[in-house]
Amino acid sequence: MGFSDKLRDALGGHGVRLSGALDEDTVPAGKTVRGTVEARAGEQPARVEAITVRLIRARRRWTGPDGAAVPEEDALALIDHSHLSVHWDQEVVFEARVPVGEDLASGAATTVPFEFALSTDAEPTAPNRVYTVNVQADVPGQIDPTTNLRLSVT
Repeated sequence: MGFSDKLRDALGGHGVRLSGALDEDTVPAGKTVRGTVEARAGEQPARVEAITVRLIRARRRWTGPDGAAVPEEDALALIDHSHLSVHWDQEVVFEARVPVGEDLASGAATTVPFEFALSTDAEPTAPNRVYTVNVQADVPGQIDPTTNLRLSVT
């Protein structure tokens, strides 16, 4: 076994991979977001204890050369943005753990449904505000795999 194989084994490179999909990519505030995630074992068997589903809101903010905040409207009104710095602040607005407790044989897969309600006061998606559904599997002995799904809030 070569060095790269040993490193991949140590980091769980042969382990579980995630893929997911939302039932609807666009959901109004106050409604339910539904989706599924598939966990597929790699070359070795694996146990999926649970998945954690997070809704992450990222907001853009601008700063000037002096580090002072620049309002979004003022930044967008400028023709030249080269003197401004853009930053994205992320906030977890929802998180839930879904128990799975399933052993997967090599190459086998399981599909786990999830759902959560959007807050009625969720701000709509905009150029300066985006949402991501982050799904992470709890797999003992492996770096926990993740997948990210884009969500548009109206």
